[in-house]
Amino acid sequence: MYDPLSSGSIYIRSNIVDQGFLPQAGEVGDISCLKFSHPTTIYASMILLLSNKFEVINPLLKKCERKVDLKSRTLLTLSENPNAKVSKEFERKIDSIQKVKKSLKTDIIQIFKKSLKTFEMEKSIDKETNIRKIAQDLSKIKSIFWKNFIELNIAVESGNSAWVRRIFRFFINVGPEIILFDEENSLIKSNPTWKNDFLKIFKRLENYFEEDEEKFDMFISQMNFLFSGQYFNEIKNQFNVNFSLTDLREVSKKTYSSQFFYPWIFNRLYPRTSDIEALNFLEKTFKNIDMNELRFHQYWVLYYYFPKGDEIREKIINDLTKMWNSQNFYYKYLVIRAMEDQVIKENLSKKSSVFKKPLFKMKRDFYQELLLSGKSTQLAIYNLILLGDLNLDNLFWMINR
Repeated sequence: MYDPLSSGSIYIRSNIVDQGFLPQAGEVGDISCLKFSHPTTIYASMILLLSNKFEVINPLLKKCERKVDLKSRTLLTLSENPNAKVSKEFERKIDSIQKVKKSLKTDIIQIFKKSLKTFEMEKSIDKETNIRKIAQDLSKIKSIFWKNFIELNIAVESGNSAWVRRIFRFFINVGPEIILFDEENSLIKSNPTWKNDFLKIFKRLENYFEEDEEKFDMFISQMNFLFSGQYFNEIKNQFNVNFSLTDLREVSKKTYSSQFFYPWIFNRLYPRTSDIEALNFLEKTFKNIDMNELRFHQYWVLYYYFPKGDEIREKIINDLTKMWNSQNFYYKYLVIRAMEDQVIKENLSKKSSVFKKPLFKMKRDFYQELLLSGKSTQLAIYNLILLGDLNLDNLFWMINR
């Protein structure tokens, strides 16, 4: 199972260091200084420093400082102290970037806390009014993940089973990339009581799915997978959730599960069994699927399998075109991933001239647009690096003030 950028800057760090861009231990004098002044080495150093690894480069920096240009020295300084004074030119650059980042901020925690407080109220007109207000507040949240998470709990509180089912299916089937498009997990990082808050939410969901424990277990398993265990293990341990390979095979045989939760099943089968078994499951599922039930957020599976059949392919190609033309970066990212399949790329090219561009050019344009939007900056920078774009200006997006 591919891991697009599960641990952010750590992923960037390990890949850049492995490329040998940094001076090795024991290199001294002018040799290491010359190597350190090389643009690629400077770029790798920036990533390390901006990922809170100043101690790795600091000794070498002091030795080679005169060899490093002003822009690089400025980034090195800001990596140690984001609020350090810099020249007016760089201050203007940073200010313009911070304005973009600030425009993306929404007080998710306030909305989340407000929803928790409302859920604990006794049933009343005031409670119903508050729920309606929270539902309206959801439009302010730009993070797809957290918006749906809060909405799921509103739906449970309202007792609207159709609403719960719709949002639940989103969570169960969405791909791991969704976390890369949130607001940097601000709901967790900036909320010291998040563990207790989440436990309250999950206990409520557990009660709601009391007569269908399997669905609740699938939800907990999915949340744990989305967070890669980084934050979630302590919460997961509160619930006895474990799907063995045998369990997964049994779930996959159920018509309802294979129709509505096939991405969830595939995501767990693929790393634990043969490619043939996992892909055969998708092939069998798509042969019998109701095309009206296909959803944009499920199309991350296209990276692995493009269903056979003219009718379903036409439906998917039309959907991918709509996703690309949307303002949703997450959907566009899924299209970029899907186009790794040459057959999908060719079908899209027949649909619109936009897709006739070389894939590397579409990727570069997309990741540059993503970076300048201020969203998912590490994902954008990492992929631009893979495409050979080592523009130091990109790294100013990693400065947080």
